[in-house]
Amino acid sequence: GIPAEPLFRSEATVLCFQCWVVRAELPLGVYFRSSIPFILIGCLMFLLVRSIPTIFVISGSLLLIVQIATGGLFYLLLSGLYLKLKRTILRI
Repeated sequence: GIPAEPLFRSEATVLCFQCWVVRAELPLGVYFRSSIPFILIGCLMFLLVRSIPTIFVISGSLLLIVQIATGGLFYLLLSGLYLKLKRTILRI
């Protein structure tokens, strides 16, 4: 397959270029700052999911299912709690 590093670098370059082009039209800083809590929740979720094999003695498909369910529930609960505390209404 294709090595991941050059592919990531090219995608990051395109992202930076597009951000530069639309910087006057979109408040990217505001968008980024408002997403920081969700990024942090995602990092905590990652740490939790990665620690599951050290806590429970399971492997294979069952481990994958437990990791997906645990990670999804954790992210939903913490994001919901954050939104409730901030009294934020999602506008789609």
